[in-house]
Amino acid sequence: MASDGLYLWNVKMNDTTGGYDQHVANWSVIVDTASPALSSPTPSNISYIQGTSAQTFSIVVSDANVKNGTVGYKRSQDVDYTYPVLSNCVGLNPTCTVNIDLSNTGTYPDGTVIQYYFKVYDKADNSGNNGTSSSPLNTTIDRGAPTYSSEATSPTSPATYVSGASYQFNVTWTDSGGVHTGNLAAFYA
Repeated sequence: MASDGLYLWNVKMNDTTGGYDQHVANWSVIVDTASPALSSPTPSNISYIQGTSAQTFSIVVSDANVKNGTVGYKRSQDVDYTYPVLSNCVGLNPTCTVNIDLSNTGTYPDGTVIQYYFKVYDKADNSGNNGTSSSPLNTTIDRGAPTYSSEATSPTSPATYVSGASYQFNVTWTDSGGVHTGNLAAFYA
């Protein structure tokens, strides 16, 4: 087997008397045994998205002869994947994309985990994956802002400042996507 690359060939015919003729044009053959390399998925694995009507899923592909690709996606509780075709997924080193509508709050409520993976083929039908159906990437829909509860202060508000006294402020924050950061601001009158 020849190694990967471009090969040119032409035809030359001989007869029994030593005469020959050669076809002037060269034909080309590309030997390609390498799978496309996939990187930089969007959304990234273990991330949070808002779940809009045009959520972009994309993947960067490294390959000289990309033919096509799909993204498989489903809710984590579902069995079957849906496979929309990726756009712009052809040629040399493309970024393949598709917009998926995740706006239906009945189907995709706050906190829904979306499992997904990418599969891309080159013109030699070699395939490359980022994630698989049995080991997918994950993103969680986060539709709302964090909410607070269980606000408690000690001493109770309004309090008069006493030098050297201990003051405590406790608030519980919740969010389906987890609370990323919190800030406490103190204002003095």
